[in-house]
This record gives sequence, structure tokens and C-alpha cells, in this order.
Amino acid sequence: MRDAIRAAVLAVVVCSLTWGTARAALLPQNGDFETYTQVAWGTPANSANLLLSTNYASVYSGGLFEVGIPGSLGFSMLFTTANAVMTYLPPIGPIGQLVADLLNPTSSASGFFGGEVVGLHLNVDFSAASLLARPAATGFGELVLDNLRGSTAALNGLTVSQLLGLADRVLGGNSSPLPLLDLHLLVQDLNSSFLSGAVSPWAEEHLRLANGGSGGIEVPEPAALLILSTALLGLQAARRLLPKQVRGDSGAKWRTMLLVSAKRAERRLGEDHLDPSSLAQKPLHHRVMCGAAFLPSL
Repeated sequence: MRDAIRAAVLAVVVCSLTWGTARAALLPQNGDFETYTQVAWGTPANSANLLLSTNYASVYSGGLFEVGIPGSLGFSMLFTTANAVMTYLPPIGPIGQLVADLLNPTSSASGFFGGEVVGLHLNVDFSAASLLARPAATGFGELVLDNLRGSTAALNGLTVSQLLGLADRVLGGNSSPLPLLDLHLLVQDLNSSFLSGAVSPWAEEHLRLANGGSGGIEVPEPAALLILSTALLGLQAARRLLPKQVRGDSGAKWRTMLLVSAKRAERRLGEDHLDPSSLAQKPLHHRVMCGAAFLPSL
């Protein structure tokens, strides 16, 4: 029985590791990208602040940097110098929306939310100009939002630049498709995604390279059905190794124990069911539960 258990567990682990490898190919790695918080952009004499003061004119043609909704359809903040941006960041006050057009403001009705939107603009724009670490073929703004839940789930599939466009419209006075606090926290998480080049836990879970690219190289993800087939073949091999007497009551008890454990984990994670078709997007513990779910085939 010990050999049979080892074979079954090995099959599940192979399934899980193969999925993990496919998933990892979609994820940015440490050192691929770099971002700064709005506080860092506004703090004198640190690396972000020096980068901003040195390269502002080359990134923003004519020295004009605008966030929000330009023109008469909404409100915006317009900055004309790097020093004006650095003086504004970070703003103080509760999050909100702009209620007027502002020129080189030191504060606004948008509070900390306005500062996060300014910070995300800087991260996207300086990455596009290759002034922040990035792969040759992919800027920070081209990363794709993934695996968001709750009120932000509808934003899955948007690029960071597209999310920034939404944040601009909301900042400028348009209605938000999700609670303002949730949008604010999402923008904040994006700004903290790659501090000092390290992938944050949030970014590891919610950002991926477009088209399965890794450092500008496409790495296609194996079909979930093929991976499941591999696992099931391993489980079938384990069945052949089980002595006949183990396939009776002992085997049933063993399978039941694993399934109960999987269900308990499932409830803790707040999931309602096991969906093998989506497991390529789930963490390791979900994929192990997938293996346990198929153990009755033994």
C-alpha cells in the first residue's frame, strides 16, 4: 500500500508542478519590472525623486503632465514642472474625486487617491520610456490584470494602462464601476507591485504578461485537459499497484479522508466548487485539491 500511495501522490504532484511551471511562465520575475510608490516619487533626494527631476522634460513633451479628464468633460490636474509634481506628492486627505480644474496643485479634493493616480502615471510613463526596469518587449503598462475577485473581478483582462485610463476618468468626476475605495486600493497595489524590482505577493497573484510572454518571449500554457489526462493516467497506474485487499474498505477510507480534507480546505478558501478547467489560474493548494477530487477513480 505504501508504494501505491507514493505513486498516487507522485501523479498529483506531477500534475501540480506541471501546472505551476505553465503558470510561472506567465508571471513577471524579480528584476523584470520596477515601480515606486507615490511617496517615493515625492520624497526629496531618493532614487525615484532624482529620476523624476532628471528626466521629466524628456518624458513629458513641453513639460505638461495632466491627470484626470482633460477639457470640458471633467476635471483634471495639470503639472508644468517636475518640482510641481514633487511638491504635490504625497497629498493629504480622504480619497475623493476632483471638483475643479487645478494647475500645479499642492492638494485637491481627491486626497490620497489623486496622488496614487499621479504615481501610477509616473510608473507607466517612465516604464514606457525605458527609464524603469522592464523587459525589452513589455512595459509596465502592458501587464494584464488577472485573478481579481469581488468588486474588481470585472477588471480582469485589462492592461495596467487601461486601468489607469479608468482611474483617470473616475478621478476627473465620472462615476466609478466599483467602490472608490476598492479602485484606490487597486491603484495603490499596482504602484507597489515591483518595489526595488521585487515582485510583490499581490503582483504575483494578479499581474501577468500579455500573450503568455516571459521577458518578451512567448511561453504557451499547456491545455488544462492534457494536464488532467496526465494526472489521471498516473492515478490509474497507482490503482494497478494497489493490492486487491486495499481496494476495498481501506482504500475507500483513504480516499474519503483525502476528499474530506480537500473539502475543508475548499470551504476555508471560500470556494463553492472545484473547477478543473480553471485550475491553471489557481495556486498550488487548489491544484492539490484537484488531485484529491479525482481519487475516487482508484
